[in-house]
Amino acid sequence: MTEKASTILINLSIFYITIKCKDFLVFLFDYLKKGKFVVVK
Repeated sequence: MTEKASTILINLSIFYITIKCKDFLVFLFDYLKKGKFVVVK
């Protein structure tokens, strides 16, 4: 595997993980927000 190919692969992996984490964090944040509202009310 050439250096350029591995760099592209690493960048794609980071991009993919970032997207997945972002979706998860948004979901988690929404869930916690709803949970807090329920506790407050």
